[in-house]
Amino acid sequence: MAKSSTNSTALYHQFVKELRSGSPRPVYFFCGEESFYSDALQEEIEALLPVDLRDFNMDILYGTEQSLDKILGIVRSYPMMADRRIVILREFSGLFSPVRRTDSNEEGEGDPVEESIPASTEMLIGYLLKPNPSTVLAIIDQKPPNAGTKLGKAIIKNEAVGYANFDPIPEERLPEWIVEWVQTTHNRQIKPQAAQVMARLTGSDLTLVSKELDKLCTFKDNGEAINEADVKKLVTPSREYSVFELKEALFTKNVTQTLWVAEQMLHTSKTTDVGEVIRIVSFFYSVFTNIWQIQRLTQKGLPAAQIRSTIGVKSEWYFNNLVRDSRVFPYESMPLIFEALLDADRAVKGMSRMEAEDIVFLMFRRILG
Repeated sequence: MAKSSTNSTALYHQFVKELRSGSPRPVYFFCGEESFYSDALQEEIEALLPVDLRDFNMDILYGTEQSLDKILGIVRSYPMMADRRIVILREFSGLFSPVRRTDSNEEGEGDPVEESIPASTEMLIGYLLKPNPSTVLAIIDQKPPNAGTKLGKAIIKNEAVGYANFDPIPEERLPEWIVEWVQTTHNRQIKPQAAQVMARLTGSDLTLVSKELDKLCTFKDNGEAINEADVKKLVTPSREYSVFELKEALFTKNVTQTLWVAEQMLHTSKTTDVGEVIRIVSFFYSVFTNIWQIQRLTQKGLPAAQIRSTIGVKSEWYFNNLVRDSRVFPYESMPLIFEALLDADRAVKGMSRMEAEDIVFLMFRRILG
């Protein structure tokens, strides 16, 4: 029995190997917040059946649309002119969603009460314990089964069921995941620096990342490790950064990350580069104006509540963030920061021949000193 693992990639490859061995289990249950692995394994299960036999021997069902009795009837039926039948059941927990019922009095009126949908869980448990050997049933859901219930035990602690709960990959571990995926899936190597660049370009959508890696491994010579230049040349930037992520990078005083996020914002902007720079300058002018006001009024000895009222910030949460940010850049640096913002605004509006990207890069370098 395969259990939940912190290494979702290794668990995924374990199931791929099992499915491709030609001896699949009669039932699989894939769940978890990271749907990439479950979707990929569904494709592997579908591939167990030749395309020309799928019309009569493959069903893709949804728990929110079917009754349990109908699903059990399908999985118990035998294949037509094929060795096996494939049944994919998605949204499994939808089978047990609460529905509304009304207890009526003699006049037909009454108060609504909650109840579970009428489904024979015992029949499902019975099937899981003794499944049809000519059917491969793949159950896919985001929610894991309750391990403390009879049904949960019939799924998790059952040798006939291949079970996996796939955890999401934290964004900070995405470069590590990319290195591992390239090695285990493509038998190739990617340099750690290249993996970091790719993570910044694509974001944490593993489906998108895997497709870009397929492209990289196809076009890159097999004998060489994938490097940063390959990634920048072949990978299409798809992650859209916001000014709030740009602000976070700036206020950690990380020059490299700040310039990187700014560059990606310009490259993926739906407006012109000039329009995007104007928007960035305007945003940071507002941020630093609030910070300067907080610093100035704090030096005068005003209490926080009065400062918040004076600068017109209604949200206490946002005000507390501004107070925290006001400690990053000293009060004495404010004139130079506003000068950098003003010069960037003038330059992008026609007072300079510099490219928009150079204008915003210079502005941030001046702000960071």
